[in-house]
Amino acid sequence: GSWVASSFNMITEMEAVDETTVQFDLEYTYGAFPGSLGSMQIVPKAVREADPEEFGLRSPVGSGPFVFDDWTENEYATISKWEDYWGESTPNLDEVTFVPIPESTTRVTNFKTGESSVMQDIPPKLFSTVESISDASIAETPALSYTFLTFNLNEGETTKPAVREAIDYSFDMDRVVQQFVEPAGVRQYQPIPIPTAEAWDMPIDEFEAMAVGKDTDQARSLFEEAGVPDDWTCNILCPPDDVRENMCVSVANGIKEAGYDARVNRLDWGTFLEKFTTGKESDYHIYCLGWSVNPDPDYQMYNMYHESGSGANSGHYWDDPEAMEMIEQSRQSTDREERRQLYIDIQTEIIQQRVQIPAFNPKGIWAARDDVMDFQIHAVPSQNPQVFTSEHNIWLDR
Repeated sequence: GSWVASSFNMITEMEAVDETTVQFDLEYTYGAFPGSLGSMQIVPKAVREADPEEFGLRSPVGSGPFVFDDWTENEYATISKWEDYWGESTPNLDEVTFVPIPESTTRVTNFKTGESSVMQDIPPKLFSTVESISDASIAETPALSYTFLTFNLNEGETTKPAVREAIDYSFDMDRVVQQFVEPAGVRQYQPIPIPTAEAWDMPIDEFEAMAVGKDTDQARSLFEEAGVPDDWTCNILCPPDDVRENMCVSVANGIKEAGYDARVNRLDWGTFLEKFTTGKESDYHIYCLGWSVNPDPDYQMYNMYHESGSGANSGHYWDDPEAMEMIEQSRQSTDREERRQLYIDIQTEIIQQRVQIPAFNPKGIWAARDDVMDFQIHAVPSQNPQVFTSEHNIWLDR
C-alpha cells in the first residue's frame, strides 16, 4: 500500500556493507526510519518478483519460524513449523490454523465448546459470557489503535466547517462509547492512541476539553447558518462491524433530530475499501474506520492526514497548506521535543477543523483456553497472536 511506500520513499540507495550490515542513504532526515524498518518483513526478492500475485496471495515466503501451508478464502489459513529455522530455538507448536468467524456469537460458541483454543475480539455484549467460561481467561492490553469518524472535505455539504460542527453537536460520543464500546475500549479525545499520547506526554486533558457534547439546538442553528437545503440526506459509510454500526446509527439519529435525513450504509470490507476513499458525496459524507499504528506517531500523522494519502489511505481530502507543512516538518525532524509540539499542533487542527471526530481507543482483547500456555498479547494489533517470539513460545498442556 501507499503507506508502505511513504515509509521508505526517502531511501536513495541501499548497500550491503557485509553479511550482517546494510547501509541506507536517505534523501532527507527521517525521524521515524528506525521504527519503519522494525515493522517490515524480509522476503526473498527472486521468489516475489517471479510471480508477485501468487507470492502475495497464495505462496508467501518469509524469514520467520513458520511455513505457510494452505489457505482458502474466508475459511482457514494454516502455517506449520519450519524445521530449518535459522533462530536459536524453534516454535513449540507444530501447526497453527486461523479460522475467520465474523459473526461474534458463533465465534464465542466455537471458543466455548473448545473448537478453537484462542479467540480474537470479544464484543462488549458478550464479554460477561466469555468471562464466565470456567476453563478459559481473557487477556487484554491498551492497543496502539484508534477508531474515528471522518468527514468528506472534498464534495458536498460536509465541506462546510459549520456543517461538520453541527454534526459534532448532534450526538454524544461519550455516551456512544459507554453504551456500545466499554469494556472493550475507552473514549479517546485526540487522534493519537492513548498509549502513544501518554508516551509522548501529549496534553490529553486539553484535547478532552475540546470535545463537545450533544446540543440539538446548537446543531440546528449551525445547519441553518451553513444554508443546508431542507432535502439534504447525510450519507454515512460503515464497515461490517456492529460496534461501528451502532456509532454511525447514533450519529444518523442525532442528525435526524436536528432536522435532516441521514442513512447508514453498512458494506462488506471489499466494497467499503473501494468506496471510503472516492471523495464523492454520493458515496459518503462521513465514514467510520479504525486504524492500527506503530509506536512512532509519524506513521499515522503522515499516512492518515497528509494530502498525498487522499484517495489511497484516507477519504477526507484535507488540504490545509499550513497543516501539510507541519506534517512534513514533523517527519523530517529528529528532535523529539520539536516533533512532539508539531504533533500537538496538528492534532489541534484536526479536532478544531473537524477533519475527524476521535471516538475510542480499542483494547487488544483475546481469550485463551487454560491449556494454552505462555499466551501474551502485544499492543500493536498486527503483532498478535504472539505464537513464537524471543519472549513467548506458546505450547499446549494436554
